[in-house]
Amino acid sequence: MNRLLFIILLFINMTICFVGNSQNKNKRELDLIYLNPVENKLTKFLKSGFNKVFKNFKENDISVISGINFSKQIISTNSYSSPFNYLLNDINKNVSKPGYYGGIRIDGLYKYKTPYSLLFTLNKFSTGTFYKDNINIDPIIGKFSNFKAEEQFVTIKIAPHYKKLIPIFNDEKYKLNFIIGPSIDYRLSKVNIENSINNNYNKIFISGDIGLEFNNQDFYTLFIHYQQGLTSITKTPIQVKLNRFDLGFIIKASDLF
Repeated sequence: MNRLLFIILLFINMTICFVGNSQNKNKRELDLIYLNPVENKLTKFLKSGFNKVFKNFKENDISVISGINFSKQIISTNSYSSPFNYLLNDINKNVSKPGYYGGIRIDGLYKYKTPYSLLFTLNKFSTGTFYKDNINIDPIIGKFSNFKAEEQFVTIKIAPHYKKLIPIFNDEKYKLNFIIGPSIDYRLSKVNIENSINNNYNKIFISGDIGLEFNNQDFYTLFIHYQQGLTSITKTPIQVKLNRFDLGFIIKASDLF
């Protein structure tokens, strides 16, 4: 739990620095810099480097994002063998199951003309499982697998998205945006004993995202995103793609605090 809190706080601090780097310093900060010339030089050096990296990202807003996800694992064991046997009737659940997530998101313009978003979320998954191959020993045992996918786990995700306005509404009131881009998940939860023996799971996996976002007069944004797994969440020879739908809402942090 301490590790989760540390990573979340780290992302929040990075985000605040990113959005606030172009704002003027308040009087208290100016007084501190006047009294501490060494800190003044260090601050200028860090700000100069930060601005060079993010100089083309402007008009940034911080928002709070939350919602539910529906996810399923598509599993190919590819002749994987282990001393463990699992009956498919017990573990094969070809449905999308609900989980939840929450985090923060930055929306802005790249070079003042290209809309983009960057989000950081903490995700709790409870997934369905579809096994594409199996071992069949009829009529004694039936269909079984040497691998059992973990149906519940936690990740942190970072996702940069390109946004494109779909001009079907009055843009002064309502906006419908199409988004596309990659997302990267870092697994936080531990694996069970069976999968840890063969070190079956990857820490990082990548997805491709597309979606629609409806903005109501800048009061809130409702969205649906589909994420197709591009890399396996497991190591070879097992291939497991995590596919998911994200439903949720976005509210500007300035409207909440």
